[in-house]
Amino acid sequence: CSNGAPGRYVDDTKSGLTVHSENLEEFVEAILKLKNNLQLCDTLGDNGIQYVNNNLIFEKIGMRLNKIIQSIIS
Repeated sequence: CSNGAPGRYVDDTKSGLTVHSENLEEFVEAILKLKNNLQLCDTLGDNGIQYVNNNLIFEKIGMRLNKIIQSIIS
């Protein structure tokens, strides 16, 4: 879907294509675009992996949480 948190996540991370959930034609076009462009599939997948590795691994989350806690108690 292209609206709400899932759509923003996909747009922000450049890790996929967004479509309006009620638009079947748009959905089919997105699937065909991916089917016909393996380079795009690889790029979107790499972008997703890079985002997770840079932002969502346990160590990164722990470091951010530690900074927040330190700023509160300082």
